[in-house]
Amino acid sequence: MPGTWRDGAVATAAVLLFVVVFALRSNDPDPGQALSVLYTLPICLVGARWGLLAGLGAAGLAVVLTASWDWQRHTELTTVGLGARTTLFLATGLAVGLLAD
Repeated sequence: MPGTWRDGAVATAAVLLFVVVFALRSNDPDPGQALSVLYTLPICLVGARWGLLAGLGAAGLAVVLTASWDWQRHTELTTVGLGARTTLFLATGLAVGLLAD
């Protein structure tokens, strides 16, 4: 049901998860750590609640946050590394969003 308290709870949880994962990622300069895989949690929440477009939007936000972490920390994340993360995020948003729609 749109507009229920659940929408606010899911949105709040997703935002908090994005913030926590970005903070964890920002404190670890090693691109080999798998912390960015935790972005799939808010992507799943958003995709499950609001469907395909929202899931893909959350995946896009995860890609932007990953790229900004790389730029901020000067970690020199390889194209393959960023591509793998992007593929994971988009596939997660796509799959969960399609299942929810």
